[in-house]
Amino acid sequence: MHKSEDTRSKIILNVKDFFAKNTTYSQRTSFKSDADYELQKSILVAEFCDYLDAYPYLLSENIICPLLIILTGFWSTNYKKERSPYNPNKIIHQRIRLLYEAYLIQMLEKGADPNIYHIHIHQSTAMHWLIAWDRSYAGVKFIELVKNTQQQWNPNMQDACLRTSLSLLVARKYFGRTQQAENEDNMLITALVKENTNFFIQDDLGNTALHYAFIKRDIFAIQTIINHCEHPQDLIKIKNKDGFFATELSKIPYLYACDSIHKVYVASSSQNMFNKERWHSLEEKMNEQAQRMSKLT
Repeated sequence: MHKSEDTRSKIILNVKDFFAKNTTYSQRTSFKSDADYELQKSILVAEFCDYLDAYPYLLSENIICPLLIILTGFWSTNYKKERSPYNPNKIIHQRIRLLYEAYLIQMLEKGADPNIYHIHIHQSTAMHWLIAWDRSYAGVKFIELVKNTQQQWNPNMQDACLRTSLSLLVARKYFGRTQQAENEDNMLITALVKENTNFFIQDDLGNTALHYAFIKRDIFAIQTIINHCEHPQDLIKIKNKDGFFATELSKIPYLYACDSIHKVYVASSSQNMFNKERWHSLEEKMNEQAQRMSKLT
């Protein structure tokens, strides 16, 4: 049934306000446990999905992006809590996550676009958001989920800063995290490069994912990108807006590297972006990488 623009706007406003209901911090503290809080939110999501059944065109609204909201704010959150070794309510979070997963599959099967970006939030897609929230493991599972529903996911979607998911992930990945988190970042990098990723896309700073890999002195990312790029000899000839080839960034000072990454995301300190000691310890290996890649030309 065709809706007037006025009615349509009212429905969108109702949906935008929907998730503010019972999810403020003051209301959150009234629950006995985090699991109780998540259970309450799952009831709201169930009501929301009923709302989507009544107004299916909302699936394609980039003002609210229902798929992105449920995927990042609800499904991936419970996935993270489910996988925490210290969470006594892991089973509850697992069941909530599976409930959200059923909703996501249903939405994808009804035509929700996994590539849609939120028009008001950095023009980010669902994958950009998963990466921004450090949910790399959920990102790998999201790719599998989309494939299982026969939807077409585009790994080359760019956010407002023209960054692809791969560029954002390599730039945000930092060495101060746990080994498990770093392993999960590497899992997602591997998954992304297998999805017909365009390694030549430059962001608003002129950087490719390979530029960020050299800035971070990330041996794994460098080798993975080069090994999966069909024409690596052309990739290493790309200069960023500061006039640097990717390989030249292996020799920049630590503070310049931090400043370059700081333009991608704000961290509380340089050490939170990548460990200074580890970064310096990789200098010799980075020189070897740069020399090896220079032979490609």
